[in-house]
Amino acid sequence: MGLHEAFIFCCQNPQMSLTDVGPVNVVAEERCEKMTGNIRRSLRKLPAAIAVALLAAGAVSPAIAGDHAYKILYSFQNQAAGGYPYASLISDKAGNLYGTTFGGGGNACEFGCGTVFKLTPDGTETVLHTFTGGSDGSLPRGSLIMDKAGNLYGTTESGGSGGGDCGCGTVFKLAPDGTETILYSFKAGNDGYSPFGGVIADKAGNLYGTTLEGGNGGGSGIVFKLAPDGTETVLHAFSGTDGSSPFAGLIADKAGNLYGTTSGGGSGDVECGCGVVFKVAPNGAETVLYSFKSFDDGRTPFGGLMADKAGNLYGTTTVGGSGTACSIGCGTVFKLAPDGTETILYAFKGGKDGAEPYGGVIEKSDSLYGTTTYGGDIGCDEGFGCGTVFRIASGGVEKVLHAFPSGTQDGYGPYASLLAGKAGTLYGAAYSGGSGQLGTVFELKK
Repeated sequence: MGLHEAFIFCCQNPQMSLTDVGPVNVVAEERCEKMTGNIRRSLRKLPAAIAVALLAAGAVSPAIAGDHAYKILYSFQNQAAGGYPYASLISDKAGNLYGTTFGGGGNACEFGCGTVFKLTPDGTETVLHTFTGGSDGSLPRGSLIMDKAGNLYGTTESGGSGGGDCGCGTVFKLAPDGTETILYSFKAGNDGYSPFGGVIADKAGNLYGTTLEGGNGGGSGIVFKLAPDGTETVLHAFSGTDGSSPFAGLIADKAGNLYGTTSGGGSGDVECGCGVVFKVAPNGAETVLYSFKSFDDGRTPFGGLMADKAGNLYGTTTVGGSGTACSIGCGTVFKLAPDGTETILYAFKGGKDGAEPYGGVIEKSDSLYGTTTYGGDIGCDEGFGCGTVFRIASGGVEKVLHAFPSGTQDGYGPYASLLAGKAGTLYGAAYSGGSGQLGTVFELKK
């Protein structure tokens, strides 16, 4: 059980210990306790299970709502082709899509060590790289970026040659001919380890990202810079009150300031450690722009941020909010003004409107678009729901564009943000389901 899966287990089964599942999960239990802290202990006092509450919110029939038509572009069919696409997609000028799968590929890992793939407009998939689980890295969770020459850059959560028994993750480059170069292997010390988010680049070719753990601030993760010659610089090490455990990657402004979220830490609530929105200046100075307080304002942001021209930041929290169908809130979409004022644009209710957004949001035509991993068709996934694609219009009006239905042929459980294409088309990935039960790539077209 991976770290992310451990966190989900802890939140959804607060009365249980991961050690109840098996002794192999002791490390995951320790990590879960570190990430959730007093939140999980307080959850054990709650009498209602999330699934029961979701069922009480009312099941909905699986349907496409409104003005978008859903189409599966590709279903992952076997381990060699990859499986379980966790990250968002990118595209090139020819309309090809690129992404990563968390599983499939090399069999050195239990469910495969992951792949980098390309999907042409006609639905033909090509595996550009298969991770073997050794020095080349394994388990990519973050999205990719592409330079003008067609090289792809990304991260792996594990693997690499950082030393010891860690396999602490990598930053990699993949040339158009499929040649992989490891730009950096994390060593599990002050340099950080386990990068879950992808990287971004500046004009000089420097890469920037986050690691979930490591650093000299108590192991709470870092923000790093990687120069073209492979030199890593830790710009900021999180220590708790300034944030902890950043899952997502970063965005940057024209001045070179970096912005992101942490899933834990902050000063908003002494028992919660509910996460922060932060800014890191080019000199490494960090500013906490907002500390989530507990419930109504959201808590635990796993997804990254987007910014508008006025400097407002937009994102999601996976739990929290005013929705009462989930024991710790069903998640929110929020706006953060330059002066630090937070506005909840939408609080998920946990029924047909969706629940628990793990990815961030994108903006198109003055509306925000995103996915929820749960909710929607509550008859799916033992009452949790199989997820939705949603739109938030001005005024905070939510519309479900697609609810992933029971039966799983549609795919279900999207964790990633969406990609905006031409003419209002949206592209995304569902982590599971599809005809091969290993996830899908889909489009929603007007």
